[in-house]
Parts: sequence; structure tokens; C-alpha cells
Amino acid sequence: MTPRGAGDVTGARLPVRQRLATLAVFALVLVAGTVATAAAFTDAAHLDLGTAGIGSADPFAIVLVDAGGLAHDAEPGTPMPVDVPDRDALVPGRTVQAEVRVASNHPALAADVRATVAGEPVAGTPDVTPYLRITVLGPGGVVLLGSGADAPEGGAVLGTPADLGVLAARGAGPVGDGQPWTAGAAGSDTTLTILVHYLDDSATTALNGGQARLTVRFDATSVAVA
Repeated sequence: MTPRGAGDVTGARLPVRQRLATLAVFALVLVAGTVATAAAFTDAAHLDLGTAGIGSADPFAIVLVDAGGLAHDAEPGTPMPVDVPDRDALVPGRTVQAEVRVASNHPALAADVRATVAGEPVAGTPDVTPYLRITVLGPGGVVLLGSGADAPEGGAVLGTPADLGVLAARGAGPVGDGQPWTAGAAGSDTTLTILVHYLDDSATTALNGGQARLTVRFDATSVAVA
């Protein structure tokens, strides 16, 4: 029996409930850009290039903001869990979603950000990941990856990066890990909606009880602000 999606209202055949594990999100920050200075040194002159040193004392980073308003500057391997409210309702033909807020945390450097949703089967359960499709939406429903909210079945396969564009520099001191997040300069943060769709494919009949654990990796490259 092939499970049916949200459009099945006959009541004659009940959908097989296949649970999707809670979405986990973590930030992986790649620092880019260096400052190069050249000068002529001779035995007649000595240059001291800056008494306090050259470079920013604030590490380049992006942060994730949880539902309680706390900032998370997570290291790789320490994901921040994000709730997927309807995760138990994900059966073939249906879609669940989660929201994630990401922000630039450097006072002067903007961040060119990409997000990649990956997944793997939960140990001991059938592998449903080939039948999951991902859509990423920005504020106002702007499509950053996939075919849009009205066609989630046309979303991207797992592992496809979404280009989020450039987040502006925070314009204020960084927020510490685990501290209450406060808004920075306009354009320094964004809220993403991630849609996960389970294809209504006859092959999923054999995958009853399958679960997937998903993660979203954020990669950021620093951008100097003129």
C-alpha cells in the first residue's frame, strides 16, 4: 500500500506515518581575507607599523539565534537543535518546515553566506533521504533554493548549497555565545524558512518506518566593507 499525502481525504487508506528527526543546525565559519602591508626597511630608517598591531581583535563569525533569542556561535560538531513542529506528519506527498535565524557577528566585516542541508538515515531505519527535497526561502518568501513554497516537490536534493547573499557587518560589538541576541545594523541578519518535502513515489512503500537526521551547514566568507 502506498502512503498518501495531505490530499488524501477519502479515509479509505490511512497514511503510513514516517517520522523525521529534529533538524539540527550548526555554523561552520571559514575566515577569508588578509591585510598585507609592504614598506622599505633600511639601516637608516625603521618603521613601526601600528603600536597596537594590525588586524581585528574580534574573530570573524556568524551566529545562529534560537527561538528563545540566544546567540549560538557553534563549533563544528556541536549542532544547535531546531524544532520541526510537524516532523511526525512527514509522509510521502507532504512537507514540513523549520525556521532558522542567522546573523553576522563582526563589527566591521560583512559575511557572504551559503547554507547546505545534508541528511543521513537514522541507524536501523530504512533510508528515505533520496526521496527528500529541500526548499530554502528568505524573508518575504524569496526563493533561495528549490522551486518555491507552492512546488516543494521540485526542491533540491540533499547536499545542494543555497546562496544566501551577503549579510551586512553587525556595526556593533559581537554577541557572545549563549548571550541574548540584540539586533545589529540593517541587513546583518536574516530568517530562513527550510521546507523538507517527501516525494510521493511508489518506491517509498518499502521504506515504512524510515527516519532521517538532517543538518544545515552555514559557510561564510568575510567581505570587507568600503
